[in-house]
Amino acid sequence: MAGIYWLALAVALLVIELATGTFFCVALAASAAVAAVVAFFVHDILWQVCCAAVLAILFCSFLGMWKRRSGAAAQGNPDIGRLVHVEHWDGDHATVHYRGADWDAILKEGCTPRPGTCTITGFDSNTLILEPHDKGGTPHA
Repeated sequence: MAGIYWLALAVALLVIELATGTFFCVALAASAAVAAVVAFFVHDILWQVCCAAVLAILFCSFLGMWKRRSGAAAQGNPDIGRLVHVEHWDGDHATVHYRGADWDAILKEGCTPRPGTCTITGFDSNTLILEPHDKGGTPHA
């Protein structure tokens, strides 16, 4: 009977996953599904919970490592690495036109301000952090 509850939990976690899109609920759902299979062979609830907990930790750990390695966690922003054009710098501040809007920009620490093409290296709230870009394609500090 406990196997039915584990399967219901797995389905509920899959429904939650559809709303979140993080894949961690898939890992938890897989753990619950394995616990459902264990429940049909082992009727002790403590074994079922331990099995689900150990698998959830393993699945979530592997998922976290995979996300870090795949670069999905690399600031999570597709704008990083894009090029923008800076007309002029006012100290280490500038205004650049990017994606149809004017953005405030600051110079990355240790870089020398100069007009031209810059690479977006990060964000500070809604301010772009820029690094000058050589024509050869390599940013310099």
